[in-house]
Amino acid sequence: EAMGNIEQTAQVKAPLFLLDKKDSKKYKKMINSGYVYIADDDIKDIFLVEKSNGIDIFYKDQKPFTGKLEIYGKNEKLELTGEIQGGMRSKKWIQYYPNGERETVEHYLFGKRNGRYEIFFKDGSLMLSGYFIDGKEDGLWTWYYPIGTMKEKSNYSKGIPQDWKFYYGDGKLKSEGIPIVNSDTKKINRYNRMGIKIYEGYFENMINVGKFIVYRDNGELSRKGRYKNGKIDGQIENYYEGKINSISTYIEGKLQK
Repeated sequence: EAMGNIEQTAQVKAPLFLLDKKDSKKYKKMINSGYVYIADDDIKDIFLVEKSNGIDIFYKDQKPFTGKLEIYGKNEKLELTGEIQGGMRSKKWIQYYPNGERETVEHYLFGKRNGRYEIFFKDGSLMLSGYFIDGKEDGLWTWYYPIGTMKEKSNYSKGIPQDWKFYYGDGKLKSEGIPIVNSDTKKINRYNRMGIKIYEGYFENMINVGKFIVYRDNGELSRKGRYKNGKIDGQIENYYEGKINSISTYIEGKLQK
């Protein structure tokens, strides 16, 4: 029953610091040992990267590195700029597309994302905008279609979405997650392009739970049932013209014959 699945949001990009443009086989052992190298025709610099409490620490000459970092790719095109302080990512980091437009702009404090985070399309228009606090999404996050209309908006707290709304390209509401007071459960509603509700159900800890109802595109009742631990379970009532047409039985998501 795919109707109850949460929309797939744009993924936050991993920090870029490893570019193996050429001779990757030759330096494979170096990479597997934790070294980061910056290369075009030649190696430009080498760092030893170690993790401490989940944070990358950059070492150079056996000491935590402090300084500005620039990474160039093919034809010496700039691919990344950033700063490292005491071995940790710091301040503003920018990744670039091959055409020179910004791909991501992010901010760091003591090696963790903190502050505004943005992803752009190749033409320079905004794809995503949000905030991090201590490495976790926090506050309002917004996603956009390439044409500039809003695709999604969601409020986060400590990395967990509290509510969200998804939109069709023309701006009409596609789905929404509504928090239930004093509960981790969210009510989920989905709509077709005509604005008619086609699904309602519940979500908890990122899985479907409890009762759900599916409607046809004209708003007519189609199915009723329940989720258990993210899978359809028990009797599913199938409707036609407002009346029960048949009953199906599921056990842990599998239809019983």
